Amino acid sequence: MTRFSTDGLPRPVLVQPVNFEQAFRRRLDEFVDGMSAAGSDYDVGNLETDPAVIAAQAAGYGDTYFAAALNDAARVVLLPSFAEGTDLDLQAIRAGLGDDPRLDGESDEALRERIRLAWKGKSAAGPDDYYKSAARNFSPLVKDVAIAAETRDFSDRVLIMSVLTTENGGALSDELRDGLTVALNDPAFRSRNVTVEVVPAVISTRNVSAHIYLYPETPATVVDQAKQALIDAMAVDQRLGFDLTRSYVEKHLHRPGVQRVELQGWQNAYAEFNEAIRLGDINLTVFRVTS
Repeated sequence: MTRFSTDGLPRPVLVQPVNFEQAFRRRLDEFVDGMSAAGSDYDVGNLETDPAVIAAQAAGYGDTYFAAALNDAARVVLLPSFAEGTDLDLQAIRAGLGDDPRLDGESDEALRERIRLAWKGKSAAGPDDYYKSAARNFSPLVKDVAIAAETRDFSDRVLIMSVLTTENGGALSDELRDGLTVALNDPAFRSRNVTVEVVPAVISTRNVSAHIYLYPETPATVVDQAKQALIDAMAVDQRLGFDLTRSYVEKHLHRPGVQRVELQGWQNAYAEFNEAIRLGDINLTVFRVTS
């Protein structure tokens, strides 16, 4: 998984800026120049009811719509990170994920990750992303994958695939594990000189204890909102190798109406490449500032 997301970034302009005023002025200037070339002066451009002004506005709106549509089409073709819905499905088809590429219940974010892995893993039986892509394509329950390699009995090359899932806090069920093992060891898929061993990801639990200070006018319900915000954020961000840091926890607990957050006995949790951190108990002690 990439640790960078384009979410929240402004939509890039790939062809030309969308500006109605410029388009309208250009169309009206063209009309004025045409009238001047024909030997007629035009001096009522400030009159909104003049037919030439109305026609220039209509043409300007058409130019603006065309530029916006062209920008959107270019984004879909050139930048999958800004594609959504059926446009993103087309990108997935181009990446080789099949004619019906979206897995059951799959979000745009998850499909973008699979598209990136598909392109990065195009070299058969080569890079780790080749195997990661296959695992992610096998089931929507596969959330993240980490790969390590080792040699056994002097010559047997084994790829150890740690799998994090979207259910039960990331746990890997026996059924999914067996299915992945069969699919990834299919001779039509893997290289002859490797064996793929599927194992559960290492999952560590981290409790959170914090003092949360509210302004006098802040409703008590903000505390529950802060707790839920942290839970929701971790549900999205939990990945193999994702660190749980003080700044991350404080950011999501610090909701509107919160004066400050003080974590108690906190030490940052740094995950290994095959480890995922999940939240345990979240205990928030509430204080109110006097002013």
